[in-house]
Amino acid sequence: MTRALTGRPLAVLAATLLALQLVALYMPSGPDIGRLGELHLDKLAHLVIFALPVWAWGRLTRRPWLVTALFALNALASEPIQAALLPARASDPLDLAADIAGCVLGLALLRWTDPRNHA
Repeated sequence: MTRALTGRPLAVLAATLLALQLVALYMPSGPDIGRLGELHLDKLAHLVIFALPVWAWGRLTRRPWLVTALFALNALASEPIQAALLPARASDPLDLAADIAGCVLGLALLRWTDPRNHA
């Protein structure tokens, strides 16, 4: 039987994921993740950098809807902030769509991995 991720390790993971997300979203020039054929890897990165923190913070706080709403607000703010304050970055509505999809995926992962749903 595996132990659930809780307490301090979960808090450290949640904080680390948030820090990585903020760096990826707000560093002056975005990472050049590129493409793999027709797959836009940067959209996958946006999905992941929202899904994992929503999952971790939702699990940590046990307030999944509030956490999801706060991360969605960050998604909505990040693209205009990049366009206005970070000249090397561009606002992309598909990035926003991937961010919101990541929030929804994180919420779904919370539901799927909640130990109370598997009793």
